[in-house]
Amino acid sequence: MYRTGDLVRWSRDGEIEYLGRADQQVKLRGFRIEPGEIESALVAHPCVSQAAVVVREDRPGDKRLVAYVVGEGVDLDALRSHAGEVLPDYMVPAAFVPLDALPLTGNGKLDRRALPAPDLSADSTGRAPRNPAEEVLCGLFADVLGRPSVTIDDHFLRLGGHSLLATRLVSRIRTAFGVRITVRDMFQHPTVAQLAELIRTSNGDQPRPALAAGERPARLPLSSAQQRLWFLDQLEGPSPTYNIPLALRLTGPLDTEALRLALTDVVGRHEALRTVFRTADGEAYQLVLPADDIAVPLPVIPADEDSLPALLAQESAKTFDLAAALPLRASLLRLAEEDHVLAVVTHHIASDGWSNAPFFTDLDRAYAARAQGAAPTWAPLPVQYADYTLWQHRLLADEQSPQLDFWRAALADLPEEATLPADRPRPAVASYQGATLSVSCPAATHAALTKLARETGTTLFMVAQAAVATVLSRCGAGVDVPIGSPVAGRTDEALDDLVG
Repeated sequence: MYRTGDLVRWSRDGEIEYLGRADQQVKLRGFRIEPGEIESALVAHPCVSQAAVVVREDRPGDKRLVAYVVGEGVDLDALRSHAGEVLPDYMVPAAFVPLDALPLTGNGKLDRRALPAPDLSADSTGRAPRNPAEEVLCGLFADVLGRPSVTIDDHFLRLGGHSLLATRLVSRIRTAFGVRITVRDMFQHPTVAQLAELIRTSNGDQPRPALAAGERPARLPLSSAQQRLWFLDQLEGPSPTYNIPLALRLTGPLDTEALRLALTDVVGRHEALRTVFRTADGEAYQLVLPADDIAVPLPVIPADEDSLPALLAQESAKTFDLAAALPLRASLLRLAEEDHVLAVVTHHIASDGWSNAPFFTDLDRAYAARAQGAAPTWAPLPVQYADYTLWQHRLLADEQSPQLDFWRAALADLPEEATLPADRPRPAVASYQGATLSVSCPAATHAALTKLARETGTTLFMVAQAAVATVLSRCGAGVDVPIGSPVAGRTDEALDDLVG
């Protein structure tokens, strides 16, 4: 009737013997990981007889690989080093937990609920801070990584760090020390001791202008990201291409009016969601609408399971008038008395993937308050998107000459179009329609790519990007091949909880 994912076999007596799982692959921070591959690598260590690797989320939103090992005289530091030698960095568990035996269910399966949470404080033998700077850095590392403490020798990546956490940590270090360090610096100096030395030798650098709320001009300019999206809207006309649709299934009693008021509260809290874009004297500017004038409508639309996909697609495809309408709309699809789907669509000019978490966090808090007949109470945001825009303009003005010189040189003579052998003609107008092609990478190739990344001090992503550029070049794209990567752009901790 259905597949359980269990791997079994028939015994001679006609009984089913459980052998393990057939589909244990998990996805963590964009990587597809087979826990069984990690377990095999750990069991290959002479002191380990059994191993189980699971993804734990002991802190909401922070998933990490944890290895549980059984064996005689297991040295966790030696085991971690062994794992680092045979596995890529993203597959090395963030924590190792020694056990006398793996807990099993009555059916002989691993009892995941019985696995203890790792004691993160007992997983390091590094040195303690030697000066105030290292003490501050240890505190920032521990806070961002969600650990009780770290030493100056703990490796950021091996403690469960990744690019998003690195962005947050770099932002906090900039604030605390007033120095210009980058995420790249973080990966090249992944311990407190190394970072402290980098900061000590960077004291001569001039800090960037502070990001803070301040006086605003009569007309707010557009940020770089807003300029791009506004230009495309003017060039192509209203289009759903840059719509960000989100659908949330709601079960149980629902106070529709409280939800509508909560949406209005969130739009009032985040200026980006009540900003329209006008033009004057040939230039676009932001116009932030007063919060008191905002009332977000929440139409209730009858639906059933059959009509739901088409209705969601219809709501997602509606375009925005950026000059007149809010860059957010919502509708409630009612399937039953206690079964609804909340559809929220925002334009990319006002939101991004990072914004989803603060948006729904604030919506949850506002709904809880409105359901009790009260307005939400929350700490004021340190800055709004308009403050970020003005900060960005000041920053570019301060650094305009060297930045422009660099990019003029880097992008000089860039071809307008890559001359690739295509299987169909390029349309005069982009349709934004495409397909996804999945390509399998053999295990031996993956191992070789990972080895190359280690040898060159890079990441597997960098190696893959170099391979893409090489293939495009050999297919006729020339030797000047630009490849873009989207980034969150939130380099200051004041932006962490902001929709924009």
